[in-house]
Amino acid sequence: MLPSRQNDYTGVTRCEGLRLNAEGRYEVAALPPGAMADYGQPRCVVAHADGGHTIVASRGAVLTFAGVGVTQHFTLGADGVPMVVAAGYDVIAADTTGERYLFSRNAEGAWQMRLFDAALPVVEIQTADAGALSSHVDERQLSQAYTTGLRLAHKDRLALSGDLCDAYRGIDAAARAAGALWLPVVAYYRLYDSAGRLLLSSAPLLLMHPDGVDAVATDVVLTSADRHTVDAYDYTARAYKLTLRFAADGEAAKRVARIDLMVSPALHVSDLSGAGDCSLLTGADELFARLSLPSPGMGVSARTPIASQRCAAAVTERAAELCRCVYSLANPFSAESARQLTVEFAVEGDVTSDLAAVKRAAAAAVTPYSPLTALVSQPNMVSAAASTAVGDTLVMASLMVRRFRGYGPAAYAVGYADRSWYGYTEVTFADGSTRVYEASGTSRAPIRFAPVLWHPSPDAVALTITVRVSGERTRSITAALRRDATGRGALWVASGAEPFELAESGDAYSVPAETDTLLTMPQMVAVASVSDPSAVTATAQVPAGCLHAIVAAAHQQSSWDFGRIRCFVGGDSGIYSMSVSIDRSKIGISRIDARGVASQQAMTPTDEGVAAIAGGDIVMLSATRAATVRSSCGGVMLAWRRGRRELWCVGADGGADIACYDYKQRRYTISDAAIVAVLSDGCYALAETAAGIIDLNDEGRGEAPTVAVELRCVERCTQSRPIRGLTLDARCSAIDGVVSVCHAAGSRGLNDGGIVAQRHIAGAVRSPLTFAVLTRGRTAVAVTLSGRVSHDFVMQKPQLSYD
Repeated sequence: MLPSRQNDYTGVTRCEGLRLNAEGRYEVAALPPGAMADYGQPRCVVAHADGGHTIVASRGAVLTFAGVGVTQHFTLGADGVPMVVAAGYDVIAADTTGERYLFSRNAEGAWQMRLFDAALPVVEIQTADAGALSSHVDERQLSQAYTTGLRLAHKDRLALSGDLCDAYRGIDAAARAAGALWLPVVAYYRLYDSAGRLLLSSAPLLLMHPDGVDAVATDVVLTSADRHTVDAYDYTARAYKLTLRFAADGEAAKRVARIDLMVSPALHVSDLSGAGDCSLLTGADELFARLSLPSPGMGVSARTPIASQRCAAAVTERAAELCRCVYSLANPFSAESARQLTVEFAVEGDVTSDLAAVKRAAAAAVTPYSPLTALVSQPNMVSAAASTAVGDTLVMASLMVRRFRGYGPAAYAVGYADRSWYGYTEVTFADGSTRVYEASGTSRAPIRFAPVLWHPSPDAVALTITVRVSGERTRSITAALRRDATGRGALWVASGAEPFELAESGDAYSVPAETDTLLTMPQMVAVASVSDPSAVTATAQVPAGCLHAIVAAAHQQSSWDFGRIRCFVGGDSGIYSMSVSIDRSKIGISRIDARGVASQQAMTPTDEGVAAIAGGDIVMLSATRAATVRSSCGGVMLAWRRGRRELWCVGADGGADIACYDYKQRRYTISDAAIVAVLSDGCYALAETAAGIIDLNDEGRGEAPTVAVELRCVERCTQSRPIRGLTLDARCSAIDGVVSVCHAAGSRGLNDGGIVAQRHIAGAVRSPLTFAVLTRGRTAVAVTLSGRVSHDFVMQKPQLSYD
């Protein structure tokens, strides 16, 4: 008789519900206890920890947990919450409609939610008469006496034109000295929060004196009693100042910490070079001469309606480059009621510098935004089907955009009546969808509107303004918008670039239903600051397919390109390596594998790198390639259980095939896991089961009385040797199972041959069990243990003894 020896198994072909612990023993591997929540099968998306709390986005809700208990529950959209990112100590979530919500902790430590993109109050920019301006011109001696039929001599024409130009400059200097304007300007405002982030840029308005451009004298009539001396005269114009009207304090207004008023240089009607036009008219007693300013500049004038329209469009399109901040006000909505204030600021420059600035801006080539980039820029609301935060950079893939609904009628108004009113604006987009903004008031009914209507969406094709003033019929206008030169918006310019009034529509007043649609851009990626997700700084696009997943590269992987942020993006057309410049201004993206990734849950960070299920295989990603680590894995979701360094591969049936990166055992399975969704960010590992959301990192034992297990080991011997016994060293309080010894048909799960020995085990086990086994010599033997065991089950590897 040869002495018995411990067997050396060549492989474990099946390990169900069991795993090796640090001592090399098999123990029960059941799902952790304590379902966190059960809210109608939520779909986990991302988690964020803060002071022991975990925030989880699920279908239609955001849940906060402390341990395994739900501490707070917030209902968001009914269809899902695809994006949740940490923003410092706060959390920003977005639902499928594009609405964003901010979660922050109050003084008591409880989480509170508010709409991040709540509509900000409208600030009305108005003009108010600031009195008359006058510039005196002394009498001028002409070179000769003029009679009927004579033309004005060239030197006299230059002299008279020079006098008028000097008077024009005098008017301009007088207006600046008074801190007033007298020519049209383009103006808009910007709202900022307490962190200095831009919340909103308003629509640029072409503003002028309330009486219109006719308030600016562009020509004069000269008189001469002796037909040789031109009488002295006063060149006059009307000045105006800008006023801001603020709404009463409201919930949305609390976000605004500062307003900046942006104003362009004056739009001068003449460049004051050369001689002006002059025509002679004779009367019974006096000679009349009509003298006009020389060559038009870049201004708005009733004499040149077509040129005025072109000028108005050009300066509106370049408002961001042309305007400068002339006035700032902190906490503009701090008053309890609406208020109006006159803006006092120094009007810098002179006629020459104004003309140069406007002409330079108008002549500069405009590099337009791409339509897609413009659509994902402020003030449109952007969310994403997949997102991740890398430091202070937010990276989004498969974008969803909800277009900005626009501005109310008062935002475009420049003239008012002291009566009650109600109205709306409706913006129509190229795809036929619409957004509607309703407004009303008990006074200050808008009746006169700025000559330029602008909306910050390049695909806007029409803007309707409808107002019903108390005691009057409904008035309306529908303006056909065109894309502006910047590609950021669409505009319409009124005839002659003059303020206009709405025409009677004849229809009964009714607000149309909004037909807003959520734009999907499944091939696009975008980056922004985590602290300001609205301000997209760069975009890129993959050539085909829909993107489904995005994961930040591991820290050690980011070193392949110093100074850049690295991510992996997965979609229908393959896996892409994505790099973002440190200033977030550029995105580089290239495909490293053609196998498709079906969902965000099919990619996860691990301690070994980023793993993904691509084309049915589990791959590990590097800078330039995807290395296959398991072919035809049969899984649809991955999760990294960091506490035990396990990669969970979950199949469509909810079962989990787990690969262990520690100890000696490589894989085990949990068939009855019933997992329908996972969340894994390399640190957290959450799973959704029929019982709710559970924490896979929880090392506690499950709550079920027994767990189904199965262990199948195959031994291959170099010689055919008879087996005489089997020792099963196990401990548990309850077991109901069968241990079998079979002739092995193979080591990779193939069917076994005939059963050599089989024993049923039931009850508690407190000491090793030994069974007699009588068989002829075999080169391959399989030992199988299957059944149900209690959670305290611990077992050494089965041992076979030989002759």
